[in-house]
Amino acid sequence: MIFNMTPFKRPITLVPVPALESSNYTYTGSAITPTVTGYDSALMTRAGTVSAVSAGTYSITYSLADPQHCRWADGTAEDKTLYWSINKARYRLYLAKTGTLQYRVEITAPGMLPASDAASFSLGAKMQQGRFRASVGDTTGDAASGFSAIIELTTDYSGSVTDYMTVTLTYSGSDSNIKATETAFATVTATV
Repeated sequence: MIFNMTPFKRPITLVPVPALESSNYTYTGSAITPTVTGYDSALMTRAGTVSAVSAGTYSITYSLADPQHCRWADGTAEDKTLYWSINKARYRLYLAKTGTLQYRVEITAPGMLPASDAASFSLGAKMQQGRFRASVGDTTGDAASGFSAIIELTTDYSGSVTDYMTVTLTYSGSDSNIKATETAFATVTATV
């Protein structure tokens, strides 16, 4: 009788490498939990931020539960770290020409802001070459339906005049998850 004295060697199990379905989100005011494919709690452990509310960059590290008998599908055994982020929510600005020397700026606030905080902004307009002077009127509207303002332009030039306008909204509310400034641009051409 012959005995095989070779010790039994357990085969290596290949484990799928966890992957994020999406790594980029926008602040909503509610918890965001990214979807991770390939995660199996029986084969791996995870540490880090798996859910968050605030804008920022986060990480989740996955480790093999049994690195002696398991490998990632890519052949490695080292921990895998996935990074994901929540971007700040933003105001949206839309510029439309409404007259020869008049523009209307439409403003949409991030939906999760209460009306009082959504109205916490200032609006300014600047001309790149100084061929026009821009005067921004008061805003009208509310957070639910949106805000708007009229921008009146004047000039001392005559004939065909071209300049470039930058409209800047600066948020001054208390929510640090809202982007502080937004801009919109327009090429202004008028015959005066």
